[in-house]
Amino acid sequence: MSSGGGLGYSQTLGGRGKTSQFGDLAENSQSLKLIQHGGAFASFQATSFKRRDFCCVRRNDRLLSSLSLLPQGWATLKLSEKEGIAMTRTDWLDLLVVDLPSQSRFYQDLFGFEVLEQSATRVELGSHGKKRLGLQAGAQRVVDPRQSGLYHAAWLLPTRADLGAWLLETQRKGVRLSGASDHGVSEAIYLSDPEGNGIEVYWDKPRSEWPHVSGKLAMVTEALNIRSLAQASKGHRWEGFPVGAELGHLHFQSHELDRAAEFYEDLGFELSQVYPGARFYSLDGYHHDVAVNQWQARYPRDFSAAGLLSYGLQLESRGENRILDVLGTTCVLESLLCQK
Repeated sequence: MSSGGGLGYSQTLGGRGKTSQFGDLAENSQSLKLIQHGGAFASFQATSFKRRDFCCVRRNDRLLSSLSLLPQGWATLKLSEKEGIAMTRTDWLDLLVVDLPSQSRFYQDLFGFEVLEQSATRVELGSHGKKRLGLQAGAQRVVDPRQSGLYHAAWLLPTRADLGAWLLETQRKGVRLSGASDHGVSEAIYLSDPEGNGIEVYWDKPRSEWPHVSGKLAMVTEALNIRSLAQASKGHRWEGFPVGAELGHLHFQSHELDRAAEFYEDLGFELSQVYPGARFYSLDGYHHDVAVNQWQARYPRDFSAAGLLSYGLQLESRGENRILDVLGTTCVLESLLCQK
């Protein structure tokens, strides 16, 4: 089912429409109701983990967390003193890829990322000297949407004008987009990279405009006025990832939603919203820094497939700690104090 410029839509949270290109924005003035979450998913098999690969998070020589390996190959983080650790934000991610040159070109062209480091098997991309995305060669096949892993990585732009300029740039380049929505808290565009990793690009509305029901934040999935968004660029062209843009949040999918949700709760994230088959978690009152859903995931991740390899979370502590999350992905807890 499609509307307006041929872009598929769904009225349900997590529904998927057809994948097609946006129509001519100059001719498409209709406000479209589009899918909320576009893109596909990353996954790989967490097959063999050893105790020595894990570490504990410490702050001022106090034990804050411990890891336990479950028989199924999952690892769980337990914070013994949640008040002693302060997460701040998502920071970067690494993807395991099949075609390193192609994926590198795609992200450079899509966002204007610059190459920070490069070898025959790895490329690190970023903006303004800061790492945003790492690409590691070695995957044997593209992602499988039925497996646990990344649902999408969401890139936050500073202003509506930035998002409008980026949207127009994608149309000039013929980038294939899969969806868009007005979520009340934000306006978002969705697509996938060539290997099936989901991507969201969005801007946040002022917090004073965020919808609430009975005093609680209530995100929505409503029509996004594509023409209005395009006009918001005010004639300015996209000139690369702007100052102030960042990795806004990460959305995962898991075939075991409760266990995945428990991991992020134990890590210190607060449950902000619950939807059928999905849970959203936040820090400091944000709409969500991390989300987990079980809409399509049916199996554990497959290590030989492309997808999420690792990601970074910043925290107010000393040192860098690497843990294994409930999906089998390496989660790097980065110290803000060490970066100052």
